[in-house]
Amino acid sequence: MKRLPHPVDWTHTPARPAAAVALLLLTCVFALATSPQFSAHSMNITPPPTRTIDLNTATQAELELLPRIGPALAQRIITFRTEHSGFTSLEDLDAVPGIGPRTLEDLAPFARFSVLDADSSR
Repeated sequence: MKRLPHPVDWTHTPARPAAAVALLLLTCVFALATSPQFSAHSMNITPPPTRTIDLNTATQAELELLPRIGPALAQRIITFRTEHSGFTSLEDLDAVPGIGPRTLEDLAPFARFSVLDADSSR
């Protein structure tokens, strides 16, 4: 009786480690994508406002609801608004340090401007 050659040891073929790495990566991606700790809520990502915000009277918290506006930029808007008696148009915001064309474009649908009295700017 003739003996058959040794069976192939699949643990040492190049395809096996590559398949294992691919499976591990897919598992990690799936775990991260479905993890509640990576939800928008837990990452403090706020959705854009559903109404317009008056940039001449908005509080810092209200300004932070606007796209691309964080705490530091909201404070610079308030400081600029106080020093220059408010804003009359979206283009006035371009003078605030940290606001450029992209931010102006993103703010346009959510910004409005009231007429301010001398004492009403915050």
